[in-house]
Amino acid sequence: MRKLWLAALAAAFLAGCSTEPEVEQPAKFDLTFVAQAAPRYVERVEGGCATTRIHEGTQVVITDAAGLTVGAGFMPKGTLQQDGSCTFKSVTEVTDSSDFYGLAVNGEDPVMFPSQKAHDGISLAYGY
Repeated sequence: MRKLWLAALAAAFLAGCSTEPEVEQPAKFDLTFVAQAAPRYVERVEGGCATTRIHEGTQVVITDAAGLTVGAGFMPKGTLQQDGSCTFKSVTEVTDSSDFYGLAVNGEDPVMFPSQKAHDGISLAYGY
């Protein structure tokens, strides 16, 4: 009985050991995107602002150089500025896997940026 118990213990120990290497997960980074909308396109909404193209819930999609989606998120409600413009700020977790990234807002064609610019943060102005 003792041998059977030792064999079971050894089998349980060896089952926990694997010769398969763990698959390393790709690194990620937070891509900060700021969109500034010109005053003539801004609508005041409760607690902020919006435009017809960018508003709370507008989808933001980040792609790699091959066009594969590596991150996605949504725009928050905009912040009304003193000059009447509207600023939106979104932070999206992105897989760090490319030398270039595309940023698409509301289903539009992506605007491409080098990796370093994506890591530093992206700002776009609409309607200026």
